[in-house]
Amino acid sequence: MIQSQQIQYYQPIALSHLPEELLNFLDKHQVMNHNYQQVLVVHNNPWFSLVPSSLYDPNCLGDYLKYNAALLADDNPAIDYLVDLDIHSVYIPFTHVNNALLDRFSTFDFIHHSSALLKKLYPVQKQLNSDKAYAYIEGHSMSLSIFKDKKLALFNVFEIQNPDELLYYLLFSFEQLALDPEIINLDLFGAINVNDANHKRICEFVKNVHFYIPELPYQFNSSINVDQIELISLIAQ
Repeated sequence: MIQSQQIQYYQPIALSHLPEELLNFLDKHQVMNHNYQQVLVVHNNPWFSLVPSSLYDPNCLGDYLKYNAALLADDNPAIDYLVDLDIHSVYIPFTHVNNALLDRFSTFDFIHHSSALLKKLYPVQKQLNSDKAYAYIEGHSMSLSIFKDKKLALFNVFEIQNPDELLYYLLFSFEQLALDPEIINLDLFGAINVNDANHKRICEFVKNVHFYIPELPYQFNSSINVDQIELISLIAQ
């Protein structure tokens, strides 16, 4: 039986409060009353860098991140290796969250959300013969993946506050890669719907806009509103 629970914060909370909030959430929903074959934690934050294997040196992890994050002395970078893309995702996990979860789960895996997205999108994209962009919208951020000439040309996360900012980052990214918004195919997914404000604004300037529906190896009970489930948690499995 598949169950889903989530909590949303409409005001930022201090990172130091995350472990307590998470453990309280697990207790409230009696998560530990069930048995699990696997536990996977997805760290979603902007403290990451994608490094091609040809440029990767395990002794230089801090150098890959110093322009994206203010590293602290006790920060321990983690690495996800994306085999198909031959790329390393170097990132700072929420270490204090991982440590808190060890009190409840004897073992678990964790990855960065960039890895979860690219592992899902690349097998889809490599079957196509055209350039394509995928924009995953959640809250006030857009994770943008662009494939050009059958290769990953860009992956970045942009903070967005309104449809105009979302459109600006899209068009700016296309311009930097010499992609014509009249030609490039753009797939949208996540917290975006047909004819909402973001969708309407994009369609004013990008001609070929579609919605991407990831294939998911799950069947949900009719009582579960799938639209309310955080998508990255599903496609990361």
